[in-house]
Amino acid sequence: MASPHRLELITALGDAGSASIAELALVLGRTPHSLYYHIKLLEEAGIVVPAEKRRRGRRDEQVWALAAEKILLSVSPGGSGFHAERSKAIESMLRLTARELQTAIERSSTTRESEHREIIGMRMKGRVDEATLRQINRLIDRLEALMRKSNREEKDDRLFALTIVLNPVADRTSREDANGR
Repeated sequence: MASPHRLELITALGDAGSASIAELALVLGRTPHSLYYHIKLLEEAGIVVPAEKRRRGRRDEQVWALAAEKILLSVSPGGSGFHAERSKAIESMLRLTARELQTAIERSSTTRESEHREIIGMRMKGRVDEATLRQINRLIDRLEALMRKSNREEKDDRLFALTIVLNPVADRTSREDANGR
């Protein structure tokens, strides 16, 4: 999960439902050869599974699918490497988001405002109590449900990515953080 290439593969398989290496390479703009290593690692991790064999020309071709609808990083909290693995996976998502954002900006010819906006970048900080944190997490759950529900293909639908990072920030003005606690 720490590789943007593997995240792209997971996303492409999630979008397609199932696909061969050749189909994935076409969607991702890569050579099939460059994807085999990543597919094998994802298979070993139990993230992708062989779905079926398909005849393509004179040879059989493996079709791959995601093992589950929702993929979560499963490193035991407090276990060895937990923070490093979680950080790598999130950094990888952010690199993929940056690539997709750059492409979207290059292709975009209009700017839309309010409820019609298509590209937005936002970063903010605020002091949050437990009740507000629960409310934020409920809103994130609602966004996730909306994005999953919208994953059906309709004629006029366009594919969008939504990346959310919520994290506590060290407060350098607080005595508690200044003392290293």
